[in-house]
Amino acid sequence: MAAGPAIEMWSRQDANDSSPDGRKLIANVTRAFSITLDPDDAPEVALSAADLPGLYELYPGTSFINVKKRTIQRVSPVLAVVQCDYSGEIGGAGSPGGGGLSSSPVDNLPVIGWKTVYTDEPVDEDFEGNPLVNANGEPYQGLQLKICDDLLTIERNFLSVNRRLLQPYRMATNSDTFPPGPNGFAPGTGRIVEESSDAVYVGGVIGYWRVRVGILFRYPYRTLPEDAWALRVPHRGLLVRNPFDLTEAPSRAWDKDKNPVTRPVNLSLDGTQEFDTDVVIFQTFTMLGRLPFSALGLL
Repeated sequence: MAAGPAIEMWSRQDANDSSPDGRKLIANVTRAFSITLDPDDAPEVALSAADLPGLYELYPGTSFINVKKRTIQRVSPVLAVVQCDYSGEIGGAGSPGGGGLSSSPVDNLPVIGWKTVYTDEPVDEDFEGNPLVNANGEPYQGLQLKICDDLLTIERNFLSVNRRLLQPYRMATNSDTFPPGPNGFAPGTGRIVEESSDAVYVGGVIGYWRVRVGILFRYPYRTLPEDAWALRVPHRGLLVRNPFDLTEAPSRAWDKDKNPVTRPVNLSLDGTQEFDTDVVIFQTFTMLGRLPFSALGLL
């Protein structure tokens, strides 16, 4: 025998909302339906009753609250009660919908977090800019310093995500002050170091995307903010130019015993050998582009 039509029970209606993090608002609605059965029917037959909401079906009048769970309770040989539990994220009090059941989670404010990140980075100068060399002017190799940077994480909802357009940002630093405002970090110091996009299904289809982005702001130690992520190397080499004729092709440097050097020597800006061990010229190579982070719409 087919299960009888589902008749909603007003006495079993319930609703609540919660905000675990103070930003995201979750709405929960409970509805219950009485359904007649044949005494020989299995309880799950009640799920086939007409007018019974199916899994993923939206709550009437909403776009993001849908059935997540259905529970069958047999109260007599010929009667069952099916409880339908709806749940979904909605817009908070500051969203255009005012936090009502019909509001959109895409309008929610972003969830922001900060934390300190320490990394071991190679160094060749002390804090005052003096080269790290021994008493004979030979540079030390493999020295590292623990650098402290700031990691900003932003999580917010978007209706759609175009990951192809995000690709250039993975090889770029911020061309604008970010986050916007007086306390933002200078251009060139921020880089996206982590990013994820998780689909949130509503009604059996993708309703929106939960996007999380991590931006690392590098402290410009011993350099300018715009070069915080640049490749910085000492100007050294085995070949040197003739200081009396810079047009000549570079030739192998010689040590004090007139033997070809086996280690790179310090070079001046013009490619001649720099004999002052207290002077080290550095070359800076820009490896990343510049893009406006504000254009991503994260804040």
